[in-house]
Amino acid sequence: MEALIQFAGRLHPLLLHAPIGLLIGLAALELISRLAKKPLTPFVRAALIWLVALSAAASIASGLILAEEGGYARSTLQLHKYLAIAVGVAALAAALANHFARPRTYGVLLAFALVLLMPAGHIGSTMTHGPRFLTEPFATRPTEPVVVPVDLEPGQSVYTHVIAPILTARCVGCHGSDRDKGGLRLHTPEAITLGGESGPVFVASDPGQSEILKRMLLPLDHDDRMPPRSKPQPAPTEVAAIEAWIADGASFVATRSLASAMALAEHTTTPDALSTDPGPPSAAAIHALREHFVHVEPVAANTNFLVIDASTAMPAISDERLEALLIPLREHVADLSLARTKATDAIMPLLAQFPNLVRLDFSSTSISNIGLANLTEHASLETLLIAQSPNVTDETISILKTIPRLSRVYLWGSGISAPLIAKWRQDQPQLRIDAGDAPLSDPLDATASTDDTSAAIARAVTDALTPINAMCPVSSKPVDRRYAVVHNQRVIAFCCANCLDSFVRDPDRFAQALGP
Repeated sequence: MEALIQFAGRLHPLLLHAPIGLLIGLAALELISRLAKKPLTPFVRAALIWLVALSAAASIASGLILAEEGGYARSTLQLHKYLAIAVGVAALAAALANHFARPRTYGVLLAFALVLLMPAGHIGSTMTHGPRFLTEPFATRPTEPVVVPVDLEPGQSVYTHVIAPILTARCVGCHGSDRDKGGLRLHTPEAITLGGESGPVFVASDPGQSEILKRMLLPLDHDDRMPPRSKPQPAPTEVAAIEAWIADGASFVATRSLASAMALAEHTTTPDALSTDPGPPSAAAIHALREHFVHVEPVAANTNFLVIDASTAMPAISDERLEALLIPLREHVADLSLARTKATDAIMPLLAQFPNLVRLDFSSTSISNIGLANLTEHASLETLLIAQSPNVTDETISILKTIPRLSRVYLWGSGISAPLIAKWRQDQPQLRIDAGDAPLSDPLDATASTDDTSAAIARAVTDALTPINAMCPVSSKPVDRRYAVVHNQRVIAFCCANCLDSFVRDPDRFAQALGP
């Protein structure tokens, strides 16, 4: 019985449109009949006004049931409820006035119901779509990364002055005081602590297990991506700021010295090289890349910086051709993936001249110390992926230590020895080094295999093999080996649980990214 009542409440989005359409239609017919001097027949008028009243009653009843589920700001909900009831009462009164042949009273009540319908419908839409839904197309959307004031005082909270502005700009429209999509509000520390339908917002000191970061790092077209593609997107530096805050314990009250606060601010403010907009990129250059099946998209909405991913598109292209394609966009490239391509050390002198390059992926390539040496003075490079690149050696460490802004490096499956990696971590504790040496937190799920591989074989390969891929076949991001599946007797890893789910639902869609 409880399920049936809940079902009735959730019919509200379907039922509410009937009285709206009928009421507006009846009012339009009344106006047209007066202008045309052709009176509406009593039967049509009576039928329509009673349909308005009855459908309004059904909509109100379902809405009252739905309201019991919660998830809406109380003040907004109350106003919407009272206005909707007023519309229903006015419609019923108009029907009765018409029945008892009171045409003047009927006309006044019909007009009154129509007037009340406007704010009732508008407030209902704000509950579902957010308070700025109607005017959002005319508003100026935030396109620049949220910048932390350079005069951040030593006693100021990092959450208040760094994290909260990002959440306000990117999240609170759907997860705030007026709306809590998915049962989640992010406008206050107390609301963030409560979490939502998907659980806690973050896991303190563990960014990789934090739901907010998982959602932000999903592909733009993923159903669970947050913010969704239609909303203004956070800049990579804003995501990095949230990651740094979570890694530091995700405290809402902790303060820092000015120096350490500024260190965190570096994650949020754009590097100097990115502070100047290079202007619109060449449409012809983008078209040329896409002709080679290279993926190109902006790093965020309304920005001229680009993500270029050639990792699965052109494995046989030469360095010379690659240079010709990239040179027209050298000012615009912020994220470049050449993973699994035939790119060599010869391309590196050119990439060293890309002033806005923040992330570079050379996983599973022939890159060596000769090429990497060109990056030693790169002013904006923060993330470098050289996993499963056999020519990377112990000597590579001394090169990477000289890259000034480098904050993340992925090198598992490379030729760097474990003892030197351990020492490197001690020398640069602020640098995040993924060498693939962290143990799996859970055994791989053999039951998630998408073919007929037996459970016994699945257990054997999960014990004996490491994943075949360094990059997630769904999002093209570095894998987290805790999220893996056995498919066609191969261990395939993903960056997060959502990407794993996408693969299991349709493995053929992502087969090209894995190779033969």
